[in-house]
Amino acid sequence: MKIIDRYILGKFLKTFFFTVLLSSAISVVFDLSEKIQKIMDADIPAVKVISEYFIPFIMYIDSTVWPIFILISVIFFTSRMAKNSEILSILNAGVSFKRFLYPYIVGGIIVAGLHFVANHLLIPFGEQYRIIFLADYIDKNNREVRDKNIQQMLTPESMIYIKTFRHSDTTGYDVQLEKMEDGALTEIIKANKMEIDEPPFKWRLYDYSIRSFDGDNQSVEQFKNKWLDTTLYIKPGDFIRIKDIERTYTTFDLLDRIEEEQLKGFSAIDSFWIEIHRRTADAVTSFILAILAVCVASRKVRGGLGWHLATGILIGATFILLSKFSITFANSNVVHPALGVWIPNIVFGAITFLLFKKAQK
Repeated sequence: MKIIDRYILGKFLKTFFFTVLLSSAISVVFDLSEKIQKIMDADIPAVKVISEYFIPFIMYIDSTVWPIFILISVIFFTSRMAKNSEILSILNAGVSFKRFLYPYIVGGIIVAGLHFVANHLLIPFGEQYRIIFLADYIDKNNREVRDKNIQQMLTPESMIYIKTFRHSDTTGYDVQLEKMEDGALTEIIKANKMEIDEPPFKWRLYDYSIRSFDGDNQSVEQFKNKWLDTTLYIKPGDFIRIKDIERTYTTFDLLDRIEEEQLKGFSAIDSFWIEIHRRTADAVTSFILAILAVCVASRKVRGGLGWHLATGILIGATFILLSKFSITFANSNVVHPALGVWIPNIVFGAITFLLFKKAQK
């Protein structure tokens, strides 16, 4: 790597991480001012607030707008280089614009790689605390507790009905388990009570009866004051639904969850696939916008830095708007989940390619 490459790459990374640090501080101040009253009312220890909410919040908000940080920071220092005729001097020295992009490509790969790893592995660990914190103390509507008239498919051949479920001791009452084979009902197990035996799937049924079906023949067995140990593919956590809970899983956990939901016969797993694709697409966006920013800011124009920043802000706003629309379409099954998430990258990738073709040579 030549001196000019190290010079540009250094400016890239320094400006980017300074922008991230500054924006993180501003985000924390605004978010704290909005939630301070609820935090004080809940009398939460400061250490808990910092460790379980604000540190994960910084990771979350940075990952969300990371591509915009790259766009603005690259436009900022590249525009200053253009204003000082540094870029013009480099090109006049015989360096092609394609070669000039080399340190930007390296910087984009570094930042996009960090974004990729953080999205898939690191940020979900923080989200486990932040989202639960929000549901417990800030917005109770984020948590939906199912405790009455629960009906859930366990596998494609079995269904469970629970009249009431008590979360304090993970105990269900008035339980009915139906088993089917080739579309025909083969067995009904009724129990007065069920409770967890060995998490996550080992349950114990008390005071139960078994009704078996064999064609037109039926048989019933009653077991009073006895229990039945059985495996049911349902966890106590399944009775609680928390908004955006898919963000708390690493990508490997999400793939396991998808397999588990499919085993139960559920088809509503699009939100999981959308989250997985979003994590990868966001990292790719970081790289695309880095190259797009160079193509926008490398030309010396009247208006200089102000014009370039205004263009960058407009591009960023357009990208965010398009992302929101595409995610909405994906969640509404208007388009395939993968296509919905990747539409902004497809559009801005094409724009970047056109700008590159028309850039200074």
